Amino acid sequence: MPRLSERVAQARAQGPTVTTIHGYPSTISWSRGGDILAVGADDGDVELIFVATDQPRQRVRAHVGPVQSIAWHPARKALLTTGQDGAIRLWEWPFSSATDLRDAGELWADHACWSPDGERAAVAIGTRAYVFAGSNEVVVGPVASTITGLAFTPSGKSLGIACYGGISLFDPRTGQPTRRLPWKGAMLSIAFSPEGGIVAGGCQDNSVHFWRIASGRDAQMTGFPAKPRGVAFNHDGRWLATAGDATITLWPFDRRGPEGRAPLQLAGHGDLVTDLAYAPLVDLLLSGARDGTVGLWAPPKLTSPASLAKLSGKVTRVAWGADVGAMVLRWAAADEHGRVLVGQV
Repeated sequence: MPRLSERVAQARAQGPTVTTIHGYPSTISWSRGGDILAVGADDGDVELIFVATDQPRQRVRAHVGPVQSIAWHPARKALLTTGQDGAIRLWEWPFSSATDLRDAGELWADHACWSPDGERAAVAIGTRAYVFAGSNEVVVGPVASTITGLAFTPSGKSLGIACYGGISLFDPRTGQPTRRLPWKGAMLSIAFSPEGGIVAGGCQDNSVHFWRIASGRDAQMTGFPAKPRGVAFNHDGRWLATAGDATITLWPFDRRGPEGRAPLQLAGHGDLVTDLAYAPLVDLLLSGARDGTVGLWAPPKLTSPASLAKLSGKVTRVAWGADVGAMVLRWAAADEHGRVLVGQV
């Protein structure tokens, strides 16, 4: 496998490609093999872009009204979609039809996610989460407010929910609560460290809060100019990247932790960072900003962007995909005008 420096040099030389979809890209996700990019839009469609072949793009009418979230199955070509129509649908290849896991309703369905083994899927509707395992459905909650973040722990044994009042863990098999991590404010997102020992999230009060789950010990990083919705751990859990400014902040999460230590600052965007994501396996970070810039970073060795690209409007989503067979990492960024950048390293 090429070294990280070689990958970055190749990315600079090749440059990304750009395409345009219909509608506003509200969510994007890579298939397990990193060869298909799914883009959900506000017109109810999901577009499938086949980046590794010459196969024409495929458009699926997934929902009536905007698509809220999409999530690829971790082991097969199956796509979970949710919409503002409240419906939850599972699409199996070749996506000509879907299985309705839940019919349309009055409340939006959002935050679709899979357990790491693919045995369970979870979706948030209002103050409740719904966990699906085959034909079995488990209801989790209600919690204190509308769910703002939903994720399985890396082991898949717990489901984490972010809302007003902190983060709570539930047994996805029974729906019963197993741990409450309280905070007096409203959470905006949720991210688990790769080993599952730490959970973090952005907060409504322009801060980032995190907990060490075993002890319940918590801490807060404050002073962000804007709400830091974007939070992401790197592949080995030693760094937590946070948005909330034009500068990306990296917090050290080694054995000493971030308390009392100065974070790294990644400067390169000229406006608020709207989304960010760490690559699997290597220390590469992707970010998008309100001014349309898309940054590729290789921290902590480099604190300036390895490359910068430009879209025509605010970046709505960024994401990584891994093609293990070809030893290629692919990335994508979408903007408010429907333009989608795709690159690889």
